[in-house]
Amino acid sequence: MNHQERSISQEITRAEPFKEGAMKFTCPAQVLVIDRIDGPADVLADLIARLYEGKISSVQANNYEDAVYALNCAEFNLVILGIEANELDQLAVMPDLRDEFPDLPVMVVGRNLSRYDLERCRYYHINDAVEMPRRAAELKALVVNVMDRYLQCMA
Repeated sequence: MNHQERSISQEITRAEPFKEGAMKFTCPAQVLVIDRIDGPADVLADLIARLYEGKISSVQANNYEDAVYALNCAEFNLVILGIEANELDQLAVMPDLRDEFPDLPVMVVGRNLSRYDLERCRYYHINDAVEMPRRAAELKALVVNVMDRYLQCMA
């Protein structure tokens, strides 16, 4: 079963930002995921949606343009941004995001975050920058932390 089928079968709302009606949500909390499919942010958001089924909707933005479009079409409770070493422009959305939505919480999730990545996260006033856990128990603890910090009223 591929990623999209898995999401549909679990009733996880995944919207394509450019499709008609994609910005209509049925869940109390909306999360914008800016990452590639199966990237660290996508995996984290997928797990959150599975553990809190029916309470979290997520919109996948694969690039800067989709992210800006989604932010201008809907309200989000949290942005989860995935960054990886071989992708140098993931934080490109941050200047616009901080100018237009200064109070929107942003969490960066990465694999092998460098000191440079962490410095850029501080520069853009990102709320959290975390290394993607490798163990299931640590991943579940991260999900609980995200829910407690950013989506507590939705759980």
